[in-house]
Amino acid sequence: MRLGLISDTHGYLNPKIVEIFNPVDLICHAGDIGNESVIHELAKLAPLRIVSGNIDHFPLSIKYPKEELLEIENQRILLIHQFNLYKANDRLKLMKYGKLTAVFCGHTHHHVIDYFEDIQIINPGSAGKGGRFEPPSVMLITIANGAISTELMLL
Repeated sequence: MRLGLISDTHGYLNPKIVEIFNPVDLICHAGDIGNESVIHELAKLAPLRIVSGNIDHFPLSIKYPKEELLEIENQRILLIHQFNLYKANDRLKLMKYGKLTAVFCGHTHHHVIDYFEDIQIINPGSAGKGGRFEPPSVMLITIANGAISTELMLL
């Protein structure tokens, strides 16, 4: 299965994302959507799984959960906006989900692939405008044969 992972669009959908995510089987948005129009455009490309972020106020904060457990190709993945591997409270959050394969997150505007024990932490960076130190980016993720592989795509 091929996924598009995006975060921190802040109300702007870069046209390059349409090319990059064509085709994917599923798009995961890790919060800070900013505007429902971003969701409408992404929905034209593939089914969506979405969580809200810290800038997503009413009605987005009501419509989309803060975190969601995804089960894809026998992989258990937590989709969440804010996750800091170095904060004990964030690591403790993982316990309520049992055995996880990965965490898909955003918030920092930095693309990262890291590990906590055997859990892969994947942040695609920021896809929107402004507030970053890196070029905008998204990730393509392939889940096959019990493994998750990632490809960083700069916009």
